[in-house]
Amino acid sequence: PHPLIFDYGTEVARGFWEIVPAALMVVLLLAATVVGVWRRHWAGFAGAWFFLILAPTTSVAPTNQTAAEHRMYLPLAAVLVLLVMGGYAGWRRLKEKMARGGRHRALTGWILPVLMVAILLLGLGGQSLRRNRDYQSEYLIWQDTVLKRPTNARAHINLGLVFLQKGQVDEAMIHCQKALKIKPDYGLAHNNLGLAYLQKGQVDAAMVHLLKALELQPNSMAHDNLSVAFLKKGQADVALLHSQRAVELDPFNADSHYNLGNALIQMRQVNEAIVHYQEALHLKPNYNRAHSNLAAALLLSGRVDGALVHFELAIKSDPMEMGALNNLAWILATNLESSQRNGARALELAHRASQLSGGNHPIVLHTLAAAYAECGRFAEAEDATERALVLANAQGNTVLADAIRNARSLYQAGKPL
Repeated sequence: PHPLIFDYGTEVARGFWEIVPAALMVVLLLAATVVGVWRRHWAGFAGAWFFLILAPTTSVAPTNQTAAEHRMYLPLAAVLVLLVMGGYAGWRRLKEKMARGGRHRALTGWILPVLMVAILLLGLGGQSLRRNRDYQSEYLIWQDTVLKRPTNARAHINLGLVFLQKGQVDEAMIHCQKALKIKPDYGLAHNNLGLAYLQKGQVDAAMVHLLKALELQPNSMAHDNLSVAFLKKGQADVALLHSQRAVELDPFNADSHYNLGNALIQMRQVNEAIVHYQEALHLKPNYNRAHSNLAAALLLSGRVDGALVHFELAIKSDPMEMGALNNLAWILATNLESSQRNGARALELAHRASQLSGGNHPIVLHTLAAAYAECGRFAEAEDATERALVLANAQGNTVLADAIRNARSLYQAGKPL
């Protein structure tokens, strides 16, 4: 077909006469194939090859695609064989005819075949290279699909998801909304639009779409995302119910166990949370957020050695994980066990966390000050403390502000935290 489209969508014919031309062509080709096979003609074999390979994906077998270009890749091998054999036969006849007349032997012997092959290679090769460029990234293939099939709701959803993963939330919302305009009862579109609202911090708007997604498709993903939303609203008890249901529906989903761990932490059920963080890591060993949260949970339960291991693993998995960098730096700068302190390493980690935060996160600056103090650089510790105190006061975080003041008193006395 032209143009080639990665996903043609789920549009179906709405009337009998829409399918007659294509159906008639298929029936004629199928009839010709049957006759060819009956007469044991080589063309009948090629036709049978085409239809038998195509049959499993174009039959009564369930599928969520009414059309797909990739279904034609293997069946078209039979058509290519026919074209090659036909071209070869035509060339031989032309060669014999011109040889009888004693004309242009070189032309028919090799010049014409080489020229035809070169034209085909350049033409088809150029088209293949052009199409391959669309497959270089998820963004390009879904952008191409949306341009060619603007009424394909699934294409809009997938392009929106690409934008969402890149942090381009407004663009993601545009495509989610287009998908819902095309298909108002599309559960995945409601789900992804809800996630977009969550990223923008609009929790109430997110809840509307996430609850609708759950109504339309009551699956593990819907419960997971609602768990995240309820945690953001401070309703940990409701979040716990949704995350537990998500694990029941899909016990092998690492994200579900991770979200359940987060809900349990908020409910102060630390040991139970540790179990689910560990299960998330069992299912997905390089899950950096699970490493980071497991480390924090282990720290809460007094298992400092285990916390150090998992903070290191979180940073190894994602060197840009600011929370893990900050928490590990804090442990290395302030641990009561002097054997577990490492001022130089703490300072390195705290500097990286501060750079990632843009230097305006009071908790990270508080950690940076503690690391400076552990290294004996008290003037720099006081400077970081003053900046942290200004930010904490601006946020109205009185608990953090009091902790920073207490630390400042120690640094002024030349003592680490």
